[in-house]
Amino acid sequence: MPAALECPLKWFLASAQGAPGAGQAQQLGTLVHAIAEHHPHGPLEDMLEELETHWDQLGHDDSTWVGRRAHEHARAVVCALADYVDTVPGAVTTEVRVDVPLGDLVVGGSIDRLEVVDEGVRVVDLKTGKHPGAKDSGEDHPQLATYQVALLAHGTSVAGARLVFLGNEKVERREQSALEGDHLDQWRPVSGLLPRLHP
Repeated sequence: MPAALECPLKWFLASAQGAPGAGQAQQLGTLVHAIAEHHPHGPLEDMLEELETHWDQLGHDDSTWVGRRAHEHARAVVCALADYVDTVPGAVTTEVRVDVPLGDLVVGGSIDRLEVVDEGVRVVDLKTGKHPGAKDSGEDHPQLATYQVALLAHGTSVAGARLVFLGNEKVERREQSALEGDHLDQWRPVSGLLPRLHP
């Protein structure tokens, strides 16, 4: 939260993955996000097929141990993604655009998944990194909060949000409660941000 208050442009760019990339690791993240967009409910076989179709574009040499290990890791990440989507039986919308005005700039981002649950919709942000952070780190996550505020401003009932980390080849969740009361008021005035949603 303090970083968001001190420099909202910096935290939004960083949390929305607008910071400089990490080469092949970032390329894998981009591919996994594309697979998640195209196959919001799986199945695993189709997800792995898309991975294999585009694998050569990541520039790994599968004739080397490093290349083979990278390939195995990518498949394991996709398997973790498939494990996660198997737990979400309801309707899912992917890549919902959100624009955040910051002075004369408009910073754009996309909600990876909006999952329909009994209480409304749940915001989900997929991560392919290996450092999910503390168990309660999702509660004060600026990106999730911004997306919740954007949906609430458009009259959508929001059931909360979560980060889903896949980089350790398993599903690791970091939850953010539905914003309401003081918790919602805490995020609304951050530098006067008023996110705009593009359904």
